[in-house]
Amino acid sequence: MRLVLIPFPAFNYSFGLNEGVYFSVPTKDGDLRLKYFDGHGVKDVDKPNAWSIAPDHLPTKFAQTPFFSFSLIDYQEDVLPAKGVELAMEGQFEKLEIGNKPFLTLKGGRGIKGRSFCSDTIRSVFLPGDRYFLFNVPYCENFNGQLLIDTRTGQYRTLPQGTRVYLTENTITNPHYGITGSGMLAQ
Repeated sequence: MRLVLIPFPAFNYSFGLNEGVYFSVPTKDGDLRLKYFDGHGVKDVDKPNAWSIAPDHLPTKFAQTPFFSFSLIDYQEDVLPAKGVELAMEGQFEKLEIGNKPFLTLKGGRGIKGRSFCSDTIRSVFLPGDRYFLFNVPYCENFNGQLLIDTRTGQYRTLPQGTRVYLTENTITNPHYGITGSGMLAQ
């Protein structure tokens, strides 16, 4: 490893060709602007707050896929909805739907802060191939753990306590992404 760029004011960054690094930085007006470091100097990419930057507007005219690892929050907020995962409220119940097909219905309970449901899509992931969905149910009175759901048959099973699946969604495993003024965006 060697030092590439200092100071590096960015939070999000992705890798381009060879030594290229794309990163977003705030402007003096509070906007975000994508920049590119080619190993020698820094260039502006598109305009500040650009919502959609076409690959042919990038300095390297990507001859290969940019590389970026999406965060746990990106996966929860962008990837799961794009794959049809939704927790829908239906009266006193919360329903887990995948691709508009209901898989599980949960009854509301009482927590420290009042009425709540014990489901959570954070750390809920599709296993490679998208057939099996690991659903996180961390706060139920009668169950605390994960369910592995077969999205073809609707069958599910509980997993041993403490089971975790760590998948790092990136631009190779999820080719559905956008390039914006703030960097890479899962879609």
